[in-house]
Amino acid sequence: MPSAGLGGQLKVFIEQVAPSEPFCMQDVISELLGFGYKYAVIDLSPSFGTFERETLTASDEVITPIMPDPFCVDGIEIFSANIIDARKKMHTNKPLYSKIVINTLDNRIKQHSQIVSDMKDKAKGLKLYIIPVDQVFRKSQAAHQTIQATGNAKAQTLETIKILARDINGGI
Repeated sequence: MPSAGLGGQLKVFIEQVAPSEPFCMQDVISELLGFGYKYAVIDLSPSFGTFERETLTASDEVITPIMPDPFCVDGIEIFSANIIDARKKMHTNKPLYSKIVINTLDNRIKQHSQIVSDMKDKAKGLKLYIIPVDQVFRKSQAAHQTIQATGNAKAQTLETIKILARDINGGI
């Protein structure tokens, strides 16, 4: 759901309508289930406004993608605390929060290795999925194909995505 697209209408909805309709995303998710969808990916901003809080607590699971930069470790701690707070305020145990995807890891950059180490220390109880720098993402976007269809993905990229998909599906 792009918040900037659709002529800005979704952004207007988020800012002006959603605060007065606190369960609007639960309604959207119910509609999707009614259409037979098993999964919906909702790409939110990292902010924690009313819309984001309600969307997260209407979701079954949150998976945080991050880049390996110095601010991500603090950001994950803040985000985790916000999830706990949102659960309390919305009187729910949702969403499950157990997965972080670290994108574009470059082991040649010493700082990247340090960030992964810091994330392992600070993100207790969260499983890390590490995806290396891989040009296949840009190529697949340009070709409107999956990374698997391009045939050029790194083995580590494919294996990590396979494990993540398996874990999302409950080990299936």
